[in-house]
Amino acid sequence: MTTNTFVGTSDGREIPYDKLLITTGGDLRTIDDHRREVCYLRGVDDADHILQRARELKPGDAAHVYGGGFIALEFINAFAHFDLNTTVSMRGDGFWSKTLGDHAKSLMAKQLADHDVELKTLITADQFSSDAQIIGVGIGMDCSMAFVKDAGIEVDRGIIANEYLETNVKGVYTAGDIAQYQDVTVGRSMIAGNWMNALMQGRTVAKTLLGDRTRFELVSSYATNLLGLEVVFVGDTNRGAADDVIVHTQEDDASLELFVRDGKTVGAILIGETKPRQAITNAIKLGENYA
Repeated sequence: MTTNTFVGTSDGREIPYDKLLITTGGDLRTIDDHRREVCYLRGVDDADHILQRARELKPGDAAHVYGGGFIALEFINAFAHFDLNTTVSMRGDGFWSKTLGDHAKSLMAKQLADHDVELKTLITADQFSSDAQIIGVGIGMDCSMAFVKDAGIEVDRGIIANEYLETNVKGVYTAGDIAQYQDVTVGRSMIAGNWMNALMQGRTVAKTLLGDRTRFELVSSYATNLLGLEVVFVGDTNRGAADDVIVHTQEDDASLELFVRDGKTVGAILIGETKPRQAITNAIKLGENYA
């Protein structure tokens, strides 16, 4: 099949295509500090840098983490493994400040305190500074989309796609962290930046590219932990997109937040006690209200 469409590369080449899949992800947000002590975590080179620097330190040396999401937790757990004296600073008033409720934030803050980790909140990037011997930065990423806008592809917070991961340009698809797709399970346009979502989107769009047009249908779910405290996100946990968030405070060591829209459970955050995870996932998939 002949084609009149191509991708232009930075070295001046033009690579023709019949179908194109854009999976460019995002660019890490960084701080204005280029010392060797500053670490990020995206690829193997970053992991090697963290490991090399940590092995040069001794137990009790100072470590600092800047961030309040998944990557920050990875740094906190890694620094605890090396028995470093860790301080955590973040821009919000707690972990996932725009998503978690007060009880959940307090559980995570208590977990830090129980492990002698100091927490500082409401620290902007301009205010952040540290003399620590290793500094882990995890403050999110931004999707670079100038090149796709120039090609006439519709964008918003990511590349806009339908439930088949198709863009508005014929033959062009997207997947992964840059994809803002129509989620048929929860009924709205979503970006779900996690490994499970990216992996399953790749598998789904591959079927379409090979001629078997397939909708992407998945109740996205991912889990992590903070120094042993389990944290699980299921489905659509955008607080602003929910009609209601029902909070179950299970004593002092667990929390369940249910995100409800149009009378249906569309998402959940479980902290401490994660046994309901599968039942909640099934309820979201079936369009039911988990009780």
